[in-house]
Amino acid sequence: YMPLLFRDEETRDQVKARLLDIDVNARRYFYPLVPDYRAFAGLLDTAPRDFKNATSVSKRVLCVPIYPDLCEDTVIKICSNIRSTLAAAQR
Repeated sequence: YMPLLFRDEETRDQVKARLLDIDVNARRYFYPLVPDYRAFAGLLDTAPRDFKNATSVSKRVLCVPIYPDLCEDTVIKICSNIRSTLAAAQR
């Protein structure tokens, strides 16, 4: 997967939904964060606010497929859909 970092969670979710419409499985990354696992509850001697950068990135990152057999047409389709979603989000 190729991680992409968006400006906010809403934009990331819009892009993810748009890619799903064209049968592209984009995935969240760094989710859930390790401090959010119940197995680690109480083991970390820090508060959630101590993970503000990791939390911010995890809410804004989306990974798109990238692999040797990925055809150029699919890459173009993915990029076009991301661009058009971002352009619509800026209006």
